[in-house]
Amino acid sequence: MIENTFCHIDGIGTKKEELLWKSNICKWDDLEKKLKEGFKLSSLLNNKNHPQQDLFPFKYNTLDDFSHSIIERLNQSKQALDKCDYNFFLSKLPPKEHYRLLSTCIDDALYLDIETTGLSKIVHDVTVIGALYKQKFYQWIWPENLDLLWELIKEASIIVTFNGARFDLPFLEYHFPHKFIQKPHIDLLYLARKANIRGGQKIVEEKLGIKRNKQLENILGYDAIILWTHALYGDSLALDKLLLYNKSDVELMPRIATLLCDRLIRQDFNDKRDTNSSQEIEIVHHTIKFVNLRIEWNNRRTNLNLLLGKISKSEENLPKIIGIDLRGNPDKPTGFCYCKGAETVTKIVYEDNDILEETLKLKPDVVSIDAPLSLPKGRVSVSDDSPCREKGGIVRAAERVLWSRKIPVYPALIKHMQKLTQRGIDLTKILSEKGIPVIESYPGAAQDILGIPRKGVDQSLLECGLREFGFVFSEDLTHDELDAITSALVGFYFLANQYEPIGDDQEGYMIIPIKNRQMKWVDEKVNGKMKAIVMAGIPGAGKTTLAKKLSYELKCPALFLGHELRRIAKSNVQLSTMLAQGSLAPEDAVEEIIKEFSNQTDAPFGIVDGYPRHSQQIELAGTLFSDIIYVVLQIDVDTALQRIKNRITCDNCGWVGNRSERDFSACPICACIDLKIREEDNNQVLNIRLKEARHRLDELLSIIPLKQKFFINSDDSCKKTCIDIMKNVLKRSL
Repeated sequence: MIENTFCHIDGIGTKKEELLWKSNICKWDDLEKKLKEGFKLSSLLNNKNHPQQDLFPFKYNTLDDFSHSIIERLNQSKQALDKCDYNFFLSKLPPKEHYRLLSTCIDDALYLDIETTGLSKIVHDVTVIGALYKQKFYQWIWPENLDLLWELIKEASIIVTFNGARFDLPFLEYHFPHKFIQKPHIDLLYLARKANIRGGQKIVEEKLGIKRNKQLENILGYDAIILWTHALYGDSLALDKLLLYNKSDVELMPRIATLLCDRLIRQDFNDKRDTNSSQEIEIVHHTIKFVNLRIEWNNRRTNLNLLLGKISKSEENLPKIIGIDLRGNPDKPTGFCYCKGAETVTKIVYEDNDILEETLKLKPDVVSIDAPLSLPKGRVSVSDDSPCREKGGIVRAAERVLWSRKIPVYPALIKHMQKLTQRGIDLTKILSEKGIPVIESYPGAAQDILGIPRKGVDQSLLECGLREFGFVFSEDLTHDELDAITSALVGFYFLANQYEPIGDDQEGYMIIPIKNRQMKWVDEKVNGKMKAIVMAGIPGAGKTTLAKKLSYELKCPALFLGHELRRIAKSNVQLSTMLAQGSLAPEDAVEEIIKEFSNQTDAPFGIVDGYPRHSQQIELAGTLFSDIIYVVLQIDVDTALQRIKNRITCDNCGWVGNRSERDFSACPICACIDLKIREEDNNQVLNIRLKEARHRLDELLSIIPLKQKFFINSDDSCKKTCIDIMKNVLKRSL
């Protein structure tokens, strides 16, 4: 079929191509022969005064030049087909015309389909991968090694998927950026649309008369997510059904491709292909046993005990957290949850006074509320009747971030959210004035990030997921109480410093858990060691800000040594005194922190802020990390001094703000009103710190080899800096 195609040649569109066919010029050789005999393409147009001739001037000097260019393109087409250079054709043909090429390579294509935990490549993970290549079926289930898959993709001349252009391939490219290879690709979804069949793969199969295994007739794509969750929670039959579903998706693709090509060829050419051929598929690669899946899941996943270990080293000092699933109307039930460690007590409350009375009585370390706790920029009221509505919108930065990650969330001031937002703001103000930290959480986002099904998907799975995480609570809870437990779970991530604040200083922040690497497929660490990107620079250079941004962009863990030391110093008077004087922390304390960070088994590389600072630490870092790149932020001392003098911090959560930008009455992360200037940021200590820091940095840079250093300007935007690092540092060394 591809040899009947002319519309990939410059100067020949689909209409002119159709005129060629009607003139009995149906193959490349036919057109080449005619052109050499003096045939002019312009003769196909009966109207010599075609209006387009004036609109689009002829770019060739003569018609002979045009004919020669077409002949040259025809020869290039033949060479590309002989070499299986399918990108030559796909780059010129629109997706709906890709069937012309597919009809020639149906038996040689690699058919690919993946299953995931959701629709967002940023938040969700790949669980199962199925592939069919040269009549052999392969299947991988997390966390198997994927080397064979990359070999198959490298060998294959073309990949065929259903909806892979928007789903499967972007997922693979995002999660395996150093492994996935771009290859020519045909998406059957667009061929089905050209054949006037709209819908998913199952609908296309029905329209084409393809019948599935009866066990799979009622299973759709979203059911695959639920099956995976059931499998993780102990249902081996669910795993079997998921694998069969994936296998069926892949094995039916060649049949779909054949029938679609047949229909489209008959539609365009009144030709017919043989569609009755069916070859037996050989299963080559066997998946891991179910028991191994459960073992891997239990070993790799984050759980409540791990978070508690980061929050408190003593069982006698367990964190106390309250989670509230707030309703806008006090007449409707609000879920209330109190956790002391894993022990969880829930109840339903209604009035604000009941919420406040219970909270103040329990004296929690933090309250996590499921409700917007701030207004969008420009708004001073939740009401649409307020004059501020003309200047401010209904959406905050936090909602936009979630939308960008394909996590559904309502705008803070959409009509039915206005009462909820106002109620959340009022409760936060009262609690913060009482000295209780308050954070904004969103159970739906937390559940998506942690791989726990939402209540709207399956409430029993939500309950099971929370129990699997480590919470201990009674039976038969309402969905309000389960969401309250999830809000409390966000509170645990907050206290363990395993969270990402999304939003900004003006609007405030929503707290979401940091996505862990529990669903990592392959261990990419070199010799079992992590690679490190170290932020180097004097205080005030912007190391922490850049490290946070880079950690998110690269999907890797980050260590903020200063924050960790200040957290430990809250219960260590000697360390607290040393930090207040601007002195370096004891080596044993620093070494313990850095060793714990470097031992993260699932992370191929990580970001380090604040380490190493001298030659001995460089030697230790060399033994802990397989490779180190130092990102040096350059800034003059006066600018750094001015930045630090304007710095204001929250002792509770470690937030750092700039007083020169605006006045802060409360922390935009945890609502604490007791904001301070760090003791070590006073003028006397600051001058000493900067002088010593500059000396240590110069000494550090004199020891580090040039190839391990990457210099950037501290005044550059964080976004530009991240792009520079990802393009240069990672490509050069990591």
